Amino acid sequence: MKTVLGALFGAVGSTLACWRLVLLLWLLNAVLAAVVVAPLMGAIDATWRHSPLAPSLPGAFDDAPWVDFANVQAPALAASRANAETLTLPWIVLCWLLSAAVLGRTGDRPNFTGHLAAVGRCAHRYLWLLVMTGLGLAGVAWVNGLLTDWTTNWLTLGLDRGAGAGLLGWSMTAKTLLSLLLAALVLGAGREARLRVVKLDERIMPLTWLRALGSLLRRLHVVGPAMLLALVPLALVALGYRLVTDGVLGDGWLDGPWASWRVLAFGQAAQLLVAAALVYRFAVDARLWPLLAPTAPAAPTSPTPGAPSGPVLAGAATGAGADSSPAPASGA
Repeated sequence: MKTVLGALFGAVGSTLACWRLVLLLWLLNAVLAAVVVAPLMGAIDATWRHSPLAPSLPGAFDDAPWVDFANVQAPALAASRANAETLTLPWIVLCWLLSAAVLGRTGDRPNFTGHLAAVGRCAHRYLWLLVMTGLGLAGVAWVNGLLTDWTTNWLTLGLDRGAGAGLLGWSMTAKTLLSLLLAALVLGAGREARLRVVKLDERIMPLTWLRALGSLLRRLHVVGPAMLLALVPLALVALGYRLVTDGVLGDGWLDGPWASWRVLAFGQAAQLLVAAALVYRFAVDARLWPLLAPTAPAAPTSPTPGAPSGPVLAGAATGAGADSSPAPASGA
């Protein structure tokens, strides 16, 4: 428990020490988001720049104007969607590789050059781990589909329709929870495997991934709650964004000439906190390594020179020899 609490609290300092990496992750997300949104800027300006409905659209959602926008500006929406689909895989790969910087340096005194060196040193092995983790998630999705079909057929065809309908919701809920648990195990094994690459310099990636999964399962009762608690900052950022956004829209912050800049600044601040929360999660993983590290076998102790190599008699420990009879008195 002390190790878990120390990891959760110590990761705060590690995240602050990795502030350059937080800024790099934020900048990466901002650039990718700008590329995705770029095709929509001209469409938004042409459609709503001078529309009388423009001031009320962000605060009060009305379906009709958005449906009209989607119909009129369908090419711009298609271009934005294509950009998002094209950049999704590069974004995943870059974030996966940047995790090497946090996992490899948070335990030491961090510096930005060391971050980048850790990324370059582990890049090719991390890519193999990404492929195996992706295959694991694909297997979870396949199992989820099989369970969905089997549960539906069993409840709707194998049972009476009235009884099957009553159990369908609970069965689907249990199936979804099982699939989420399996997906969490696969993702946790991927994170543990990256730690093994950084800490132990393992090079056979399939064995590394399987060893990481076994280590995670053995220590799941301790490491599992810690990994869930590491998501608390991210959840707090999402909750705070929702609460503040509702307040912003309700208090009229969208009024005035600088309203769009205030909204932009608030959104980018939230993105910066999200980047810090992601770095914090990796920092917690790095500090949980003592719980997940394989225990090395105890080294055999070498005998002291001159000491007997066989079993020592009880009398030898007290300084008495094998013949403990008293010596004859002199002058008898």
